[in-house]
Amino acid sequence: MGAKRFYGWSLLILLLTACSEAAGERERLLRRQLESDRLAHLTVDAGLLSSGVADSLLVVDAGRVDVQDRESVEGHFTEYFRGASYQAWDDVIPPRIRISSGGDLAVVHRVVQVQRTEPVLGLPSRSVSFQSAWTATYEWTSAGWRMASVTSTFLPPPDRARTVLGGARRAVGLAALPQDSVFLAEARVTGPTGPFQVTIHSAPGGEARLAFAGGPTFTVHMGGGKVDAGQGEGRPLTDPDLTFLRGHEIHLMLLDPLSRLEHVRVMGEAQYAGRGAIWLRGEDAAGSPVDLYYAAADTSPLGYRVTDHTRPGAENVTLTWTGEGTSQVADEPILFTPGAVFEQGAERFTYRFSRATWVARSSVDFGSR
Repeated sequence: MGAKRFYGWSLLILLLTACSEAAGERERLLRRQLESDRLAHLTVDAGLLSSGVADSLLVVDAGRVDVQDRESVEGHFTEYFRGASYQAWDDVIPPRIRISSGGDLAVVHRVVQVQRTEPVLGLPSRSVSFQSAWTATYEWTSAGWRMASVTSTFLPPPDRARTVLGGARRAVGLAALPQDSVFLAEARVTGPTGPFQVTIHSAPGGEARLAFAGGPTFTVHMGGGKVDAGQGEGRPLTDPDLTFLRGHEIHLMLLDPLSRLEHVRVMGEAQYAGRGAIWLRGEDAAGSPVDLYYAAADTSPLGYRVTDHTRPGAENVTLTWTGEGTSQVADEPILFTPGAVFEQGAERFTYRFSRATWVARSSVDFGSR
């Protein structure tokens, strides 16, 4: 009897040991799969990454649930990896793994810090850093572990945009935007259509007025805006009209974008006009991106890129501040920059300011409120 009991306990111990070894082997294989996912990012290998995905992947992100097949996952990452490189894709903490008692289902919680370089808007590259966390389920198959679902989040970045914009204003000599004044810029413009004059009034907070000599006047106030082409009161300002006006606010678009654009945030680093730049992005009234650039060395404003909504299919517009320091015209300093250049495809418009200064808000008519 004692021998039989001993034999029974021995068999049970052997079975438990075998189960433990099997569970340990499956955890080892899962960790190998997680390392393969990391390698796929570092080598920008979409095929390697998608090989670890089940035939269909349940994706929970941005308030939606989607189902993607393996080919769709590979296609997505092929585009995401195109032209990109990774300087880091590292676990912030060791992945947390739980495997079911049956050994055929696993849950992984993972947090990674990413440093990535990618092309954007025709520029050579930009540098992006972010932290992401996700929970994924894995199923054991004849081919090993395969990801069956993933729910992902990103760590919200700090509000670096306000810090950069504060530095930009200090770089041009402003401790703060004067709320009782309006920035006035008068410029003579040369371009493919011949020379013309333009006057721009920009108020902190968002009011603005754009007047072309002999042409239309665009105004925006807190209650709306209008376009007047010399026919009385004109017509209401549309979103494309508003983006056209904002695109010409050469100074306050860069110094006060928070009152002119939506969702302004820091995107990373880039090259702009041959200089290292901090890159911010916002959205115009039509929901299109507006990219703002500030010198990496001292956050001084460099320029911006906007979408042309006035001519369907037209190339986007790039504005670059030109010149150094200030110049003197009629005993009045030209603030911030003596000139600017608009470029759109092969077209080039050069702005030379005859006035660029602050004036009293009471001296400017932005229209009825």
